[in-house]
Amino acid sequence: MAKFKGREREYHREWARAHRAAMTPAEKEALSIRRKKAWAERTTEQIETASVRLCARREDPVTGPIIRARDKIYGARCYAAHREQRSIAAKKRYADNPEPYALAARRRRAADPDKVRAQKRDSDRRCSADPIVMERRRRLRRVSSAARRSADRERYNREAREYRAAHPLTSEGRNRAAASSRKWHISNPLNARIRKSRRRARELGNGGSHTVAQWRMLCEAWEWSCSYCGVPVTERGVERDHKIPLSRGGSDDISNIAVSCRRCNRSKGTQTVEEFLRKLVA
Repeated sequence: MAKFKGREREYHREWARAHRAAMTPAEKEALSIRRKKAWAERTTEQIETASVRLCARREDPVTGPIIRARDKIYGARCYAAHREQRSIAAKKRYADNPEPYALAARRRRAADPDKVRAQKRDSDRRCSADPIVMERRRRLRRVSSAARRSADRERYNREAREYRAAHPLTSEGRNRAAASSRKWHISNPLNARIRKSRRRARELGNGGSHTVAQWRMLCEAWEWSCSYCGVPVTERGVERDHKIPLSRGGSDDISNIAVSCRRCNRSKGTQTVEEFLRKLVA
């Protein structure tokens, strides 16, 4: 008997799915309106009775596990089906009003920092099996960190100095940090040179900056050759020359940058482009 009822129930579900698939958009809208109207017409007593009955079935030792397993499967299906819409809606809510979310995160970290760190480590461990997810997380962290730095650079630098003063590195930590820095400089030569010149321009107060993408586009425009002597250069051997040197008030903007080989950059020194070209012609 139970087997027959199960088949009958499955038959009705298949029929309902086929019927909905054959309906026009207008008919689907009308059906949705009728269902909403019927639900609104239910009395509070009927809703409470149904809720109590469902809770009793959930607590039943026989039907409870079946209902919970069914709800879990249904919830997973709904989450997978509407994951993109939920993500877009959550991002929109955060973009419209990010302050409450940031305040809640700060309170959570202040209330139990050890728990937050443990949750982060656990999340990283679970996501470490998927390189695509890990790369997306690293990219988002880099973007958010850059946004915080650009929003209040003085505060960021002050907090970094205070943290380093309160947590001095051991000799092993210093060696590890130095090795990591050398490895990064070797694998990112363009970024390292841009970062160095940006820091020097900031110290001199000349202003201006440019990105790695702009510098790479300039090198490609010159077909990876020196703009002074025409010698081909590689990504590791190319150097950025300031047309008006930083020591003479030049900025670090891309308009003041020239593609140069090591020999021309060293020969030019603190001269301007006009002075260096006159020297070459003479």
